[in-house]
Amino acid sequence: MYLTDLLKGIPGDTGPTGPIGPTGPTGYTGSDGNNGPTGYTGPTGPTGPEPSKNSDSVTSASSITPTGDSSANAFYVTALATNLTINAPSGIPVNGNTLLIRIKDNGTTRNLTWNSIYEKYVVEFPESTDASKTMYFGFIYNSSSSTWDLILCATSLES
Repeated sequence: MYLTDLLKGIPGDTGPTGPIGPTGPTGYTGSDGNNGPTGYTGPTGPTGPEPSKNSDSVTSASSITPTGDSSANAFYVTALATNLTINAPSGIPVNGNTLLIRIKDNGTTRNLTWNSIYEKYVVEFPESTDASKTMYFGFIYNSSSSTWDLILCATSLES
């Protein structure tokens, strides 16, 4: 037996670690597989309630009291033949309720008097109608101040 054969069985000191080799290529990405069938479509739910609406109309009156407790309220005066007082709306309004008042006189200018619950917000309240012209007044109820805030005032351009 040779001396080199005897030394093969005796472990020696570990040598230094070599440098890190380059990263290998990314492997193959497998398929996503088949998508399953579309699931069952459930039944249609019930239709929600219609927003509450209220509308009143008169040909002429010396005073009107619109309703204010629906989410959308309207009052129409179609041929005003006397001066008009617009009273506070009836009912218990909720913050954000709306009120539209449309007034047209009978061809003669008429005076308008507004209850103090109506608050000018964007424009001044007119003190009278404009003969033979349709006027619109739009309000939103403000529960913080308990007022109907005027946000729209428009008069037709033509008779």
